[in-house]
Amino acid sequence: MDKLIIEGGVPLKGEVRVSGAKNAALKMMAASVLTGERLHLENVPEILDIEVLRDTLRDLGVTVEREADGSMDLTAGDVEWLFVPLEAAAKMRASFMLLGPLLARFGRVIISNPGGDRIGRRPVNLHVDAMRALGAEID
Repeated sequence: MDKLIIEGGVPLKGEVRVSGAKNAALKMMAASVLTGERLHLENVPEILDIEVLRDTLRDLGVTVEREADGSMDLTAGDVEWLFVPLEAAAKMRASFMLLGPLLARFGRVIISNPGGDRIGRRPVNLHVDAMRALGAEID
């Protein structure tokens, strides 16, 4: 279908609040460890995966502040711990998104295979292959 034509007799009025995208928010949250500066995100959805990654980032030393308006501030200035806890990795696949940013910033990271939902087959070999192509040594 090239186009959608809608005919109606009354113009539409009002407001629609579009929820933030989980997958975009998770990637931006993981990218926060690339810098020690504050990262401000808006329209972050309130869902379990976001909460789990928020807690994981806090465990790593990232300051995470969630506001009532749906925004989130992340500051990774004091990140020192390069080990993503097994419990966090087991809870969600998004924990593996921390691999690249932590490796880029610190040159070393320890992370377990990700867990999370069991919907379909989603191997992590593409991430591992990409890290190797960039010169990472993976045990």
